Amino acid sequence: MSSSSIIPRDRSLVGQILAQIRLMHYRYEVTFSPYVMTPGEKWALNTIVIVILSLLAIGIVSYLPPLIIRAGSRLFWLYDGSGDELMVNITASIWNEMAHDRVH
Repeated sequence: MSSSSIIPRDRSLVGQILAQIRLMHYRYEVTFSPYVMTPGEKWALNTIVIVILSLLAIGIVSYLPPLIIRAGSRLFWLYDGSGDELMVNITASIWNEMAHDRVH
């Protein structure tokens, strides 16, 4: 028998999610080697990783929706050719709402 057949596998959704998190943590440990660092070095490395991931998430949340709207508008214009005024008005109203939400 192989060792994988001896170890019981959790087939529930929560168990699978936890297994994926453990796998991602293992890959992080192997890739960046924080297990051989001092606590201060670990703190610095983890801070850098968290800042980079946070900036990436903020960039995606901030810039992806307008990018999708603009790309959809251009695709609609390519498909229709004459109805771009409607999409421009919709895009402008969405931009105005986003600007208003950021101010308040």
